[in-house]
Amino acid sequence: MYLYVPVVILMGAALICLIASTGTLTAYRERGVLRRFGTTPAGATRLLAAQLIVNLAMVLIMAAVVVTVARLEYSVPLPRQFGGFILTLLLATLALMGIGLCIASVAKTTRVAQGIGALCFYPMMFFSGLWLPIPQMSPVLQHVSHATPLGAAVTAMADTLGGSFPPLLYVGILAGWTAASGLLARRMFRWE
Repeated sequence: MYLYVPVVILMGAALICLIASTGTLTAYRERGVLRRFGTTPAGATRLLAAQLIVNLAMVLIMAAVVVTVARLEYSVPLPRQFGGFILTLLLATLALMGIGLCIASVAKTTRVAQGIGALCFYPMMFFSGLWLPIPQMSPVLQHVSHATPLGAAVTAMADTLGGSFPPLLYVGILAGWTAASGLLARRMFRWE
């Protein structure tokens, strides 16, 4: 169970950011909500920021529930490097949100957005170690896994559960995914 706590947390974050969020944002665009908010003092950017804050709050609450249940029911120790755990969770969530925004940018309909999100979700979950734990993967798959946002995040979170700060390589990979997906989403996002 110790290895699967980070996987379960990040699976929930990926579901929220890649599937639920993309559908919501695309529906906002389809219905003209973003265009209408763009003409108000609140602005569409604030609506988008509020959506991102709500998603981040959901991920943090879900992570707290998973860690608590794992501790109480399965005696999994709490993260001994709490700061590194939170940093990894925030970077992974921001990277996933950026990828979700990129998906919402190119998808014309809600169904297409959720379909593309699912196409991204399943390979990311494989490389996170959901079906085959990362240490049991072949060396090539391990290298690919560590280059993905969820693979890097799972490995970094596992280190924080063990008591050490996440390696800077994985923090850098997550920061890179966050910056790249955020910049790409900002460039590609359409309000109408």
